Amino acid sequence: MPYNDRSTLQIGEYESAVGSLQAIIDLHLGCSFVIVGDWNLDNPAEPSVRQLCSINNFCWLAPCNTSVDFTYHSDVNGHFSLIDHFMCSNCLI
Repeated sequence: MPYNDRSTLQIGEYESAVGSLQAIIDLHLGCSFVIVGDWNLDNPAEPSVRQLCSINNFCWLAPCNTSVDFTYHSDVNGHFSLIDHFMCSNCLI
């Protein structure tokens, strides 16, 4: 998801990213999905993701293990990130 830079364009960029996810889902109707990421949700764009979950009957899963410091890393770039949000089709629960 876009970085939360607090600009006036940020919400539009976020909604565009959610729209891209919806387009992928629409192309694969009948499939089950697991969508994960570091979604930068501390902003007013969170309702877009909640609506995506509601429309597609997805569950927004809460991580249950807080001992993981990061779930993605790139040694080459020196980048480490926590994949802190998980959504999936209800049938996978």
